[in-house]
Amino acid sequence: METELIALTSTGAAALVGLLITDSWQEARSSMGSLWRRAEPDRADAVESELGEARCALLAARSAGNDQVALGLIIDWHYRIDRLLAAFPQTAVQLRRVVEDELAPALAAVGS
Repeated sequence: METELIALTSTGAAALVGLLITDSWQEARSSMGSLWRRAEPDRADAVESELGEARCALLAARSAGNDQVALGLIIDWHYRIDRLLAAFPQTAVQLRRVVEDELAPALAAVGS
């Protein structure tokens, strides 16, 4: 089961960061905010704000030709999601739904 959660967290982080530079970024931000809102309501607004900041950093890096920022953001969000699951294991069910029903299809739709 742990290997499955690691894969889910990795997929979720990569899809999330991939969506930050698309027209679907607000939906991705909202989906992750909802995930946090169910587990840690006091942190949800901050998480959404941090995703907005990550988007700005990613767009700036992209325009400067720096593709390394995306990798750093994937690692960062992987760690954040992993910490959320460690503190609130029941959140794994909602994470799976968010990744499989929202993030992955949105990413596939933009062709990334």
